[in-house]
Amino acid sequence: MPRTNIPIPITFYQSPSAPFSSQRCINWIPVVAEGPALNAVMLMQPRGIKEFSNTLEPKGRGSNKLAGVAFYINGNSLVSVSSSGGITNHGFIPGTGRVSTAVSKRHLVIVIPGVSAFVFDNTTDTLSEITDPDFRTSDTVVFKDTFFVFSATGGEVFFHSELNDPLDFNALDFGASEISPDPIVALHVNHNELCASVDIF
Repeated sequence: MPRTNIPIPITFYQSPSAPFSSQRCINWIPVVAEGPALNAVMLMQPRGIKEFSNTLEPKGRGSNKLAGVAFYINGNSLVSVSSSGGITNHGFIPGTGRVSTAVSKRHLVIVIPGVSAFVFDNTTDTLSEITDPDFRTSDTVVFKDTFFVFSATGGEVFFHSELNDPLDFNALDFGASEISPDPIVALHVNHNELCASVDIF
């Protein structure tokens, strides 16, 4: 197909003068007619996005999908949004910064980096803080092969929960890089392989 020059029908400019700045072209897409037409080019409004539901909380800290339902950590609340737009508040999540999340078929794990971690169980509809004495303060979490794997805060160690139980931990279930170790920044699962991103000095 030959290259086509598109003469933009409305100029793009911004001026401190109100009459000129009101002509500024924003969020319009130039479209070329495919056949003979009165005008060869026109501007069309893009499809864009539309608000589906509103939790009335301006700060989004993280999200994930559990059993086909969208879950969000908005402000200090864990909320779910149904397919009809209904909002359910499932409990309090402390802090203000971004969180790390991971899901299994039954659990949503929320890690507040360097602070604490919570588990939402969708079969009992309960939100619980992880209080096992063998749990270490963490920065990130991923789910792999029925285990939740966490990166310990400020170190080269990662550890995992018991089988399908993110509230139970064994102090011996941990791993570390022992040759030229570097601090773990985040964990990832790629092609069913557990990967640790590190900070190289």
